[in-house]
Amino acid sequence: MVLSILARRFALSTTTGLAAHAIAPATLTSLTRRTFLTTARVQNPPVATKAKSSKAKTTAKTTKKATSTKKGETKAKKVSKPAKEKDAKPIIPRILRAELPPKRPPGAYLLFYLSYLKSQPKSTSREQSQEHVKRAAEIWKTYTAAEKQPFVDENAVLVEQWTKDVEEFWQNKSISETKELNARRRLQGKPVFHHPNEVPRPMSSYMLFLQEFRDSPDAKAITSNPPDGRNASVAVVKAGAERWRSMSKAEQAPYVEKSERARAEYKTQQETA
Repeated sequence: MVLSILARRFALSTTTGLAAHAIAPATLTSLTRRTFLTTARVQNPPVATKAKSSKAKTTAKTTKKATSTKKGETKAKKVSKPAKEKDAKPIIPRILRAELPPKRPPGAYLLFYLSYLKSQPKSTSREQSQEHVKRAAEIWKTYTAAEKQPFVDENAVLVEQWTKDVEEFWQNKSISETKELNARRRLQGKPVFHHPNEVPRPMSSYMLFLQEFRDSPDAKAITSNPPDGRNASVAVVKAGAERWRSMSKAEQAPYVEKSERARAEYKTQQETA
């Protein structure tokens, strides 16, 4: 009885093992096949993401272009900016020859030189011009007083006529017009003219004293024998300055009053001009 029970259990376990062995490969294969067919594939990122990124790139490019355009506009504005006023050069009005006093006529030698050039062939180089000047000077030195007299007489006639023209010019020229003319000449860096009817700028009290001191015997003694071999004019000015500093207020008073009167006259003349 015991043996029959053991035999039955052995047969049952053997049958179960064979069945399991037969079913296992089919189950694994089916599982494997199911897994392969039903497993979701790894897909690429959605197209919408690409669109977003491309859109972001486009926006960035557009922003850069806009920025560069703005920069360009800024540069264009800088280029078109008007020049500064301080860099602008002042416009100097032109001075006509009729606004200027008559020119002084040439001297006797220059009149001779001009007549000499008329008798010579026209110079075509600088060397020939220099040769004409040298030759004319040599001839003029050999002339006697009688030979020079015609040119001296011609110069005297021209100077007489020039003096009349100058007087007429200043009679028709007011002081205010002369000042306006001088203002334009200063802009050109040229010397100014002084109207003959214009009161000269008054001197100071010290300059009035110094002018008087130059004509004194003490100043003449210094001029004839300058101390320490110095320049006579400098020695006179130095001596006059020392004399002025040693003078009292009462001694300086006449020069101070004279200077104040001259300043008052000058101011009145400037206001009425």
